[in-house]
Amino acid sequence: MNDPINQECALEGWAEIGKMFGMAESTIALRRKELLECGAVFYILRGKPPKRHKIICAFPSMLKLWAQKKTIRGDRL
Repeated sequence: MNDPINQECALEGWAEIGKMFGMAESTIALRRKELLECGAVFYILRGKPPKRHKIICAFPSMLKLWAQKKTIRGDRL
C-alpha cells in the first residue's frame, strides 16, 4: 500500500529549499512571508522543552506550484 516511489519527503531548512531553485539560503529566506502566506512552507517544532526550536519545511510539489503561479503572473523568482 505505501509505495515508497510515490512518497514525497519534506525539505528542511532554507538551504535545502534554496538549493531546489538554485538560490542562496539568504535569497530564498527573504521570500519567507510570501511563502508562508501561500502555504508553500510551514514550521515544525523539533526537540524537547526548553530547547525546542522551529524548523522551516516545505514539500517540493508545493514549492513547484508556488513557482508556477509566480511565473504565470509574470513575477521573477
